[in-house]
Amino acid sequence: LIWGFSIMSTELQPELLLALLNLVLVMITYLMIYPRFAGRNVNKLVVNDCLAMLISLAIAGAIFQDTGYDFSLLVIDVNWFWFSLTSYMLIETPFALRYIKKHKIFDIPD
Repeated sequence: LIWGFSIMSTELQPELLLALLNLVLVMITYLMIYPRFAGRNVNKLVVNDCLAMLISLAIAGAIFQDTGYDFSLLVIDVNWFWFSLTSYMLIETPFALRYIKKHKIFDIPD
């Protein structure tokens, strides 16, 4: 049991815990924060996205640093940092593509 995270008396696997953390963070940022604070501004979007990723890494580090736990990325085992970074980027990609298309971030007027 890591920091008391459990669902219905069963422990969450560390990979699932970090994936859920990243999913919730990405959903909050792309569905609530970015439309209000970044809009179509690429610079604001990039800065806010870097901050969100740093928040994810900080939380993952606070939970898993110095635990020695190996996270599985299907074909290789990695530490908490690389798992959190990779899973964040994989989860974020469809949200980012949808946001870019919906808000016409890179549309160039004629």
